[in-house]
Amino acid sequence: MEFSSDKAQLEHFISACETKFLAQPSLFHEGGEPAKVLWASSFLSSVPKSWWQLIQKAYYMASENHTPLPLEFQLFINFTQSL
Repeated sequence: MEFSSDKAQLEHFISACETKFLAQPSLFHEGGEPAKVLWASSFLSSVPKSWWQLIQKAYYMASENHTPLPLEFQLFINFTQSL
């Protein structure tokens, strides 16, 4: 279920992620939206993975400093729209 920037595969990737969230909600309940985003982002490759690393570092710094999270981590839909 890797996503490498092929827009033709984007809806399939998003659907596969949403299916996982619905099928195993206990995996994502405690971590909320950031947990969903972190899980889904682990399947990025190529160009999306390269630019996502910067956003993930910003997430880490925000978590450490107790500051607002990047928008892409606040809601799963924000993450998908960034793709």
